[in-house]
Amino acid sequence: MTRALAEVHSTTGITPVIGLPIDFNNNKTIDIHKDLMSELKKVICEFGLLTRNREECFSKFKAALSIPRVREILEYDIPKVNDLSDLLKVENNGRVFAIRMDLLKGVGNLKKPVIAGLILKNIIMGKIPRPGIDSLADAGNMNTGFALRYFCNKFGLNGLYIMSHHFPQDMVQLLMTKTFRVIQSPGYAKGGIEEEFYGYLLTIMKSKENRNRIHCLWHAKYGGRVLSPLAEEIAQGLDGPPDYIVVSSGSGATLECLQGIQTYFSTLLKRKSEIVLCEHVNTPIYSLLRPWHASVGSPTPIKEYCSKNGFNQKRFRTPPSQSIPHSVLGPHYNTVNPFLRREIIESVEHVQKFVDIEWMQMSHYLESQNLGVGNSSAANISVATNLANRGYKVLTVIVEPMRSYYKVDRLNKSSN
Repeated sequence: MTRALAEVHSTTGITPVIGLPIDFNNNKTIDIHKDLMSELKKVICEFGLLTRNREECFSKFKAALSIPRVREILEYDIPKVNDLSDLLKVENNGRVFAIRMDLLKGVGNLKKPVIAGLILKNIIMGKIPRPGIDSLADAGNMNTGFALRYFCNKFGLNGLYIMSHHFPQDMVQLLMTKTFRVIQSPGYAKGGIEEEFYGYLLTIMKSKENRNRIHCLWHAKYGGRVLSPLAEEIAQGLDGPPDYIVVSSGSGATLECLQGIQTYFSTLLKRKSEIVLCEHVNTPIYSLLRPWHASVGSPTPIKEYCSKNGFNQKRFRTPPSQSIPHSVLGPHYNTVNPFLRREIIESVEHVQKFVDIEWMQMSHYLESQNLGVGNSSAANISVATNLANRGYKVLTVIVEPMRSYYKVDRLNKSSN
């Protein structure tokens, strides 16, 4: 074991596996001819939607989602859109609307339709189900892990998931089961943090023995593409185009989805919503590529509420290491996803910087209103509210609900 690998083992208790066969040791057998995935493939075949061509796959993908049974099996639901304006005390007749990915059944985060879509894409291309494949794999942060595990359980498959070595063990353990294995990457990559764990996944998948059993979904590469039909469906349910669309970006799937809403209205009505991307001041990434605005602080009513109602910044969990500059988003802190198409990046009108106190105060306020949301979602809503207070109609997204591991006090209570 190299020094880097030995260090990971000593700090995490996990022995890294590079290019070696992955063994789940659960004696699980999969009858790939009698499961839901085989039924999905049968339906796809009946409608003549199988193809080996990657680009043709995406047009067939959209056609497949028009089949009720396909949507039913994949639980590919259109998320609700709620008007939060009154709750947020928006001024000057502005409005804030939120796409509620946190309310999706079973998983409750944006990555549910991403993983569902990737499974469908791979069925259309004939890659799954096939003899010998008993596992699905990918890499990323908690939300992708929850979604991958959910669908592995649904389809009776094992799961292999690669995460950054920076993730604390109490969070990693929330994902692990007998049939869902989590491996933390060694952390010796010279590039960005995300390159570390995706590169580790790539190394594992280079093993022919692993590829004979494990199929990788590669959500960082294709996640945004499979959300495009969902973007159009969300847009069709809106009462006209918003003035602004506010979004944060990790792998870029959310940005690509909401850019699809922008495209829908600009094509249909020749009216273009402006996309504003939220970015923490400690991680200048998109602001190196697009115009940016400095932080403007929390909306006044939120700031006033927090000053009078027990707001304590120390209640929020701090980053697990100095390599992680803040607690918003996953570990995508160093670079833009290289698979994110240039036109998606250029769709951003400007980047809005924010600081910790903004998302923390919004999170505290929303929780007092029985709407607990994740850290990036709180940042989205804070930026959206400031825009709405100038009289604009703003659309944003709640990516996930508040999780226990985001708060120090909740974490301590759960461990007692």
